[in-house]
Amino acid sequence: MKIKIIFEQILNYYVTNKKQIMRKFWILTLIIAFAFLFNACDKSSDDIITDEEVEEIVDDEDDNDELEAPVITGMYGTTEPMQGRYFEYEVAGGEGSSFTWSTEGSAIIVTHPELGANAKKTYIYFPDAITETDDPDYIYVIETNTDGLQSEKFSSNAINIISEFDAVGILGSETANVGVTSNFAANVSELDKIYSTYAWECTGGIVTVNTETWKSDINFSSDDVGIQTITMTETTDKGLTGVTTFDVSVNCALENFTNDLVGTWNGVDAATPYTSGTSEIVTTSSYSGQLLISNINADWILNFWGEEVISGGTISASVYLDGTIVISDQFLFTTLYEGESYDYRIEGSGTWNNCGEYPTISLAYFMTSNGTEWGAWCYENGYFAQPWFAIEITLDPAGKLIKSETNIKFDLSQKPVH
Repeated sequence: MKIKIIFEQILNYYVTNKKQIMRKFWILTLIIAFAFLFNACDKSSDDIITDEEVEEIVDDEDDNDELEAPVITGMYGTTEPMQGRYFEYEVAGGEGSSFTWSTEGSAIIVTHPELGANAKKTYIYFPDAITETDDPDYIYVIETNTDGLQSEKFSSNAINIISEFDAVGILGSETANVGVTSNFAANVSELDKIYSTYAWECTGGIVTVNTETWKSDINFSSDDVGIQTITMTETTDKGLTGVTTFDVSVNCALENFTNDLVGTWNGVDAATPYTSGTSEIVTTSSYSGQLLISNINADWILNFWGEEVISGGTISASVYLDGTIVISDQFLFTTLYEGESYDYRIEGSGTWNNCGEYPTISLAYFMTSNGTEWGAWCYENGYFAQPWFAIEITLDPAGKLIKSETNIKFDLSQKPVH
C-alpha cells in the first residue's frame, strides 16, 4: 500500500512539473555527452604519433643500442729489433678505421710508403741499441672507427733489447765450380732492400754487382781453386755500416761425381827419411758419394814399420762437392809382426781437385793401434814433419813428387811395444 501511495505521488509530481523535469533531463544529458566527448578527444590526441615523435622514438632506440668503441686485441711485430733497421708493425683493425701510432723511447714512427699515414701498418726505425738495464721502448696505437669513436691506447710489450747494428748475412752455396756463375745475395728483409745498399768484394773471381745491390754474381777461374772469401759491406740510409764474410770452396766440377775419381793413383803416402812413401792407391766408386780406397799406408807399414798386412786394407771415404774428403773412424787392416797380429784404425780428411789434366787428392790421416797414434809418434821422434800421415796423389800415370829411396833402413829395435 505504501509503495502504491509513493508511486502515485511521483506520478502526480511528474505530471504537474513535466516541462521543468524534461528541461533538466536534457540539460543533464548534454552535460554527460560533452563530458564523454571531451574525454574521448583528449585520449585520441595522446595516441596520435607525429613525425617528430617518430624520430624521437628512433633516436631513443638507437640510444638504447649504444655505439661501442673499437677494441684493439693485438699488435704484430718483432720484440727484438736491431739498431739502425726498419721493422713493420701491424694491428688487426676494422674496415675504414684510422690508426694513430706513437712510441715511448727512441723509436721513430715512419709513414708506410704504400699505405700512407694512419694505416693499420707502419714502419718503425730504431736508432739506438738498448739492453735490459736501459729503459725499454714501447709502441702505442689508437684506432678511430668510422663513427668517430676511439679505442683505448694499445701498448706493445716492453722492448727491452735492441741489438747493436750488424750487417746481414750472405746467402749462397759454400761450393762453386770453375767457369760457372755463382749467385750470392744478402739475407735481407724487404725493408733492408729499400733502406740499405751493399758493396761486394772477393779474394778471387770476377764480381758483378746487380742493379739491386743486395745481389751479386761471381765467376771463378782455375786460378781460384781453393777457399775464396766474399766480403759484403752494408750501408744504411742513416750511414751505419757493417761487414760480413762468406767462404766459398772453388773447384772444377766432377761431371760424374765420384766416378771421376776412380782409378790407380800415384804419389807419396807417409814418406820418411828412410822410406820413399811411393804409393799406388786404387780407388773404386761405391754409392751415395762414397769412394772405396785401397792400399793406404802400404809402403810405411811394410818398409818402415816392418809389418805385413794379412787382412783388410780397403776403406770408405765420403766425397763432397765442396772439394773435401772425409774418412770417418774405421778399421784399416790387420798386420803380423814377430808372430803377433795387430789391428789398425784410420781417421782423416782432405781435399780433391779436378782442375788441370788430371785430378789430385791430398789427405791427412791418423792411424792407431792399441791406443797409440803412430803419426804423432813419428813426429815426436823426428820421422815426420807433422803429427799425422800425409798423402799427395794424382791420377797422372807419371805420378806426383816421389822422394828418392835411401839404403838406410829404420832400426826396428827402436819400435815401441804396441
